[in-house]
Amino acid sequence: QLAIQPGFFIDDVQSSRMLILIDYQESGSTTRQQVIDALHNECLRKLQPGDSFNLIVSSLPLTEVFSSWVPATRDNLEFAFQQASSRLSNYSNLPQLLSAGIGFLDRSGGRGNMLLLNNSEQFNGYSAANDLIQQVRQLNLARYRISIVEYGFQNRYSYFNNRYYINNEYLFLNLSALFGGQYVYTRNGKPLTNAISEGFSDALPQLKN
Repeated sequence: QLAIQPGFFIDDVQSSRMLILIDYQESGSTTRQQVIDALHNECLRKLQPGDSFNLIVSSLPLTEVFSSWVPATRDNLEFAFQQASSRLSNYSNLPQLLSAGIGFLDRSGGRGNMLLLNNSEQFNGYSAANDLIQQVRQLNLARYRISIVEYGFQNRYSYFNNRYYINNEYLFLNLSALFGGQYVYTRNGKPLTNAISEGFSDALPQLKN
């Protein structure tokens, strides 16, 4: 009789790698600290010490907290979000942030996904958005997954393609379609914490590899 050990045919679950990109434009509805605290709490809930992460925030120059992947321990997360709290700018730097994220993944083994948080509306126009989409396609040849949380509450509208687009909606719809990540937003009244949780959960399962 064949004796089967429990879990013998179950693949070990390997660690996750999450790169978090935080972009912020000064807003009367959401402070930088609210965004940082909500994301920090989500990391504490969902990342395990055996997982790896890094954090890049918009600033001048951009702040890449660690030069390589680090374990998602409580101490490392605390340090990372302290740095984010002191360095995150009040203005959006979205193109450079995306470029830095792709560059980090390229030089760090080519594994892992990005979780992008943004609340600006600077790419509300068709022409600027298409230029950035094309440049990201040229950079992201490895097709890293980009999960997106748009948390702006001040709506700016543009009309093209026979419909209205709000804030960076056109840009993010295209990036999520190209690279497979979910696009989550708060403009319909969804709480910031819920939106971050959905975006985080969308990215995390795909990181097991």
